[in-house]
Amino acid sequence: MKRLSVLGMVLVSLLIVSLASSSTNIQPANNIPTLTPPTLVPQPPPLIVDTVMTDSGVARIAEREIVNVGVLYNEPPFSELNILGLVSGYDADIANSIASVWGVDTNFVQITRDPQRTAEMLRTGEIDLVIASQVHYRELDQFIEFSQTYYISQKSVMVMADSDIQAWADLAGRPLGVVIATPTAEIAGRIAGAEIVPYMTLDESYRALIRGDVAAIADSEHSLVRVAALHLDSIRILDETLESEPYAIGFLRQDSSMRELVNRTLQHLTAIGRMDEILQVHFPGERYRVIRVWNNLPEEGPSPSDFPADIRYPVEYLMPKVHTGGVIRVAGLFGAGAGSPESEIRLDAFHRRLIDEMASRWGVRVEYITATGEAALNMVADGSAEIAVGVEPDWGWTDQVDFSGHYLFHGERLMIADNANIAGLTDLRGRLVIVPQNEPAASQMLVDIARTVTVTLQTVPQREQD
Repeated sequence: MKRLSVLGMVLVSLLIVSLASSSTNIQPANNIPTLTPPTLVPQPPPLIVDTVMTDSGVARIAEREIVNVGVLYNEPPFSELNILGLVSGYDADIANSIASVWGVDTNFVQITRDPQRTAEMLRTGEIDLVIASQVHYRELDQFIEFSQTYYISQKSVMVMADSDIQAWADLAGRPLGVVIATPTAEIAGRIAGAEIVPYMTLDESYRALIRGDVAAIADSEHSLVRVAALHLDSIRILDETLESEPYAIGFLRQDSSMRELVNRTLQHLTAIGRMDEILQVHFPGERYRVIRVWNNLPEEGPSPSDFPADIRYPVEYLMPKVHTGGVIRVAGLFGAGAGSPESEIRLDAFHRRLIDEMASRWGVRVEYITATGEAALNMVADGSAEIAVGVEPDWGWTDQVDFSGHYLFHGERLMIADNANIAGLTDLRGRLVIVPQNEPAASQMLVDIARTVTVTLQTVPQREQD
């Protein structure tokens, strides 16, 4: 049994959010999509004009009752132009589900992998969102604002099933196939001693693997599985991953209304089970565990008309202020003394190490403030602290503070003896369960959960160390 609470940091400056759903596909009326993947011709990047935009994307969506979504037409199973001339796939289903929650139609617009051109399309209003298996790379933050992560992929290495290669170390001195000029090609250089062999397409590298021209190939795991779909028994993907790939939804920089609308919609779709349904369609057998729903999420899905139509910029940005003063004030779970339970002491140490590491990278010193919960949030809201740690993201506070993504899951678990032969609560029927006396809510929570499976438990408070 486990009750998870999501701990997130709170920042005082405005940052980013995520999305919603619809079942109607409207293809662009004046732009007939190609039935083949676009060929990228080298050309100078567009001039990115860092103008101060005043209108949020939510205003356009509410007025038109259409959301223009930038997608890739050749990235199955996430998005592709199918034989019916419609865009389908995991990302397309999410886009349609988002539009459905918003009560608008979906208009898919083809984009490429060029982030600067995508940013320009967002700036001019040609598209409102980018849902295109877009990895949230840090360097893209200068062009595009991102929602919270909605899918986590990974770059992996594939070998033949009978290969003697079990780990990266076994690739030393052996040829590794990659697709030229892709992030995978750059990341594959981390495999010490591997001989990188470039190919124009993943299909070419896969054929080279089958012929024995290379010992392994590297790419996103879903792409590797797709290219070898007819011969999965003949291949094997190594347990070691080259890099995690957090997919997020992109929109106009500093558009906080769009950020909050998109993030709240993603959480709504998670809460009603729609994100899991979409995952089952395209990745059968997996469970959706990426998005954690924040506290006090409204039961009704959000609408673009519920959010400010203008982009509201911070009066003062946080980091310039911190760098000028040379100090960052941090409220949260600090101050566990020698007599505190071991779990609190460890959590306190974790938070201090986390904040100290961040401050050292920022070149500032830390001023710790012993305040927790709502007191810590209030300090961030009134400007007496820059960050609060150890707080649970809560939609009731989003008009006063911004929350980071979650960084720690913390909650109660059952601990049993290794040979107890207990698999769940039903095996504890009528038995005695000890709970820490400094966690009075844990006893009632355990009893309530047990009651849902018609199990009666006895709980006895004890000191944690006992």
